[in-house]
Amino acid sequence: MIGKARHIEVQVLGDGTDAVHCFERECSLQRRRQKVWEEAPSQALSDRALVALEGRKACLLANHGMIALGRDLDEALAISIEVESLCEMYWRASQIGAPVILSDEEMDEVIERFQHYGRRNGEAETQ
Repeated sequence: MIGKARHIEVQVLGDGTDAVHCFERECSLQRRRQKVWEEAPSQALSDRALVALEGRKACLLANHGMIALGRDLDEALAISIEVESLCEMYWRASQIGAPVILSDEEMDEVIERFQHYGRRNGEAETQ
């Protein structure tokens, strides 16, 4: 997640078939909910987002949404839907208390335990 992000506007134009990203604008000064001054594009947000996206397909922007990457728009949309779903699950779980974050070793153990989950004895793994 990118902290200390300011109000950012992202513009995407599309005709139902193709879409074009028109860069983002950083709204640095507002008065009575009206933009007084904009800085476009937002270099600070771009720099932080690039760092957050290293080795990943998505990142959250504190109070400003997310960035999702894919080979095409369909994959980027699928990733953004998955991230939204995971965020909702995290938010719901956080309503009952602080979540327990598993260590790498604990995650390895969980993955090992679930390796054969749902299979009958002797049933081979299909891929």
